[in-house]
Amino acid sequence: MILGILLGLAAIGQLVRAIGIRHKLSIWMSALGLLSIIGAGFAGLGFAGSGASSASLGMSLAFAAALACYIVLLVALPSSAVPETSSTT
Repeated sequence: MILGILLGLAAIGQLVRAIGIRHKLSIWMSALGLLSIIGAGFAGLGFAGSGASSASLGMSLAFAAALACYIVLLVALPSSAVPETSSTT
């Protein structure tokens, strides 16, 4: 429960940062990741309540979607390191 809340807060923070820099890919991937985390949470609640295998499947698929979104963010976005400029003399 606490881990889910922390994941949700981190996803909200990521979305706020993406909106702040106005980068379209990061906004879309952050929003989809947040929605997937919320979906996995609701599916988890359904699984804990009923133990249905469909809720377990929904939870795992939503997790996979969130993971894919954040992997795209890690791979597609450039690092924040400033590249060194080489001076040719």
